[in-house]
Amino acid sequence: MSFDHSSARPQRLKFQGRILFLTEDTALIRRQLEAEGDERRRVESELAQRLLNDDLPLMSNISTDEITPGWVCFYYDETLGQYVYVGMREGAVQKDEVKTGNFAVVVSGLSKGCGSSRETAPYAEKAAGVQLVIAQSIEKIYGQNSQNCICQSLFLLQIITIMISRTQAEEFAVEWIDAWNAHDLERVLSHYTDEFELSSPFIISQEHEPSGVLKGKNKIRAYWQSALARFPDLRFELIGIFSGAQSVAIYYKAVLGKTGMEVFIFDENRKVCRSVAHYDK
Repeated sequence: MSFDHSSARPQRLKFQGRILFLTEDTALIRRQLEAEGDERRRVESELAQRLLNDDLPLMSNISTDEITPGWVCFYYDETLGQYVYVGMREGAVQKDEVKTGNFAVVVSGLSKGCGSSRETAPYAEKAAGVQLVIAQSIEKIYGQNSQNCICQSLFLLQIITIMISRTQAEEFAVEWIDAWNAHDLERVLSHYTDEFELSSPFIISQEHEPSGVLKGKNKIRAYWQSALARFPDLRFELIGIFSGAQSVAIYYKAVLGKTGMEVFIFDENRKVCRSVAHYDK
């Protein structure tokens, strides 16, 4: 009896070909598809830099019907590659444009592959030469069809790290401080996910919770309401702002003469999903 030996997946993958950015502005999609020669590289570099600067709105909710409309599904072989994305809004993509454009990577926004569970969608992308699909979130069945059914060589990557720009960090910090100084609890909470986690030494001393952690808006709202009642003159003073890949740290003057450093971790929707408070004494 013989066995097929599979090799370990390489630590790095290299894709030969262009990047297609599926943007909210369909004119930018047309610009990429119509570019020739050196213009292709210039457009790709420009859009990649805009994405890094968080200045490139990506198209979200791209349905499987946009990837392969119903009438395209009469094909069941590599012919599908000629028609990938022809159902896209505003007629952004025409027949053969992706396949002949030498696109290896496709980048889009939230909820890629929503809608019906047709297997033709990822197959068409693969048949058009696409090797890597990057999206801010990927719908479950579309992902399963891509990886488990027919497209073993089509890789999916969900963006989980959202770069926080310096400007966004500063805007968040100023708004967070202002909301607390206004004693507007709902305004403060609007920056957090429903199930966010808060870690603070005050939770140990005031809530008698040995872990120092509370989870969920309801519990934390009650905790903060109690804090505002204890400190009716509460006022924070911003000292410094530090930005990370998907986090912001705020250095500020807090209550009881303490100086605080609070670290905020953001999810893909730029809502705080975890916050950790530190104090100097």
